[in-house]
Amino acid sequence: MFSRYAAPTVGAQAFASNDASRSLLESLGFEKEGQRRNFAFVGGEYRDLVCYGLDRSVWLASTP
Repeated sequence: MFSRYAAPTVGAQAFASNDASRSLLESLGFEKEGQRRNFAFVGGEYRDLVCYGLDRSVWLASTP
């Protein structure tokens, strides 16, 4: 993403219950920036949404 566009940050979101997606984002260097409680009503219950961000300078520092 950063090698193609000059964006200073990239954002992503995943439901708090989606451990696989959250683990993937964290393995890519995304950091948790916040959580929206009761964001969506899915399957008969409210679900929290976790917001992630990746800063360009952090990504550049971790890229060989």
